[in-house]
Amino acid sequence: MSDRLLELMGFPAPLLKARDVVSGSLNAVPFMSFEYEYYFMRNRNPDIHTVVAFMAEREIFPWFSLAPRNMLGKILPQADDRFPERPEFSKSCLVVGEEQPMKTFFSPEKMDFFIRNNDWSLAGRGKWLLVYKAGVQQPQDRYMPFLHEAKQVFDIVCA
Repeated sequence: MSDRLLELMGFPAPLLKARDVVSGSLNAVPFMSFEYEYYFMRNRNPDIHTVVAFMAEREIFPWFSLAPRNMLGKILPQADDRFPERPEFSKSCLVVGEEQPMKTFFSPEKMDFFIRNNDWSLAGRGKWLLVYKAGVQQPQDRYMPFLHEAKQVFDIVCA
């Protein structure tokens, strides 16, 4: 199921692998968490991050991804013109997806949150929101705090 969810969200199937899958419910919100392993640009060593996929009650998420701007993000100007009223958001976050649904979805409060907390990455589509910190595999002793922090991000994005 986790591999199928990743494909649905637009992650490239031949380059990914999900493992250590855990599913359950947190404050009545169904979730699935897993370690997502992928190979970037022919790198022999995979990047691994801990991902939590939350399922909303209804389809509320446009098809989008949000990530902190890094060197690759600074090279790609795609998101720069999408939020001209909030240039600090565009400088902090790389957002990819359908422009009009994203402009409606990202309220000023959501933008403010990600300006202040720009270490989170998201991928949304339909009922599903994937929440993770790119390139960070959570150690076992940080898993539960990370799960609760990811749930707080989900709650903010759903507001």
